[in-house]
Amino acid sequence: MYRIFVSDISDTTIGGELIYDTVTVSKMLGVQESTLRKYCALMQKHQYEFNKNSVGHRVFYPRDVEIIKEIVTLKNLGSLTLSEAVKAILESDIDDITDTAPIANPDYSKLLEQFETFK
Repeated sequence: MYRIFVSDISDTTIGGELIYDTVTVSKMLGVQESTLRKYCALMQKHQYEFNKNSVGHRVFYPRDVEIIKEIVTLKNLGSLTLSEAVKAILESDIDDITDTAPIANPDYSKLLEQFETFK
């Protein structure tokens, strides 16, 4: 008999919406789990709220994953620090990021220009 343990499940659904755990999201984004936790901690310092499961671990909805993906992409462009990238994405209209399908080649130049005016 095969048993499925909760730790074996990397994604699931709640209310019909797919959710992911830290391991799955880190693999999806190509970052270490510790790096993902660092990103999340910075996001929380900017008042971004994550949902947590019954044991207090973060769970990630597709919206969260898309926002973190945008932060990783912006940071990897090299002109902003991680903290600046988090601030720039979270202060932008994040509904534009998550309301539509992911953009194949987003234009970050406008976002960078806007962020530069806030420095």
